[in-house]
Amino acid sequence: MSANFSCLVRFKDPGGQIHYGDVANTIDLVGQTATILEGDDPWNLKPGSQKAQIAEVLCPLESVPLIYGIGLNYKKHIEESSFPSDILKTST
Repeated sequence: MSANFSCLVRFKDPGGQIHYGDVANTIDLVGQTATILEGDDPWNLKPGSQKAQIAEVLCPLESVPLIYGIGLNYKKHIEESSFPSDILKTST
């Protein structure tokens, strides 16, 4: 899989439309002109020929799924969680 951009940015143009774009300079993005990438799936964008000015920089992903992490990875964490002491036994 190869990227069709060098530096991905998701942004609003001065008219309020949201785009994915490619920029050359990542410093002071607001006010820069970006090449608009075609598509609305960040994993499947195509190079475009239109350009737009960046009025507001947005999060690169429109939505991010919630990820729940549950685990007792460290002995100290197990002790803090008040689990039975036999769970602390490790095999040697």
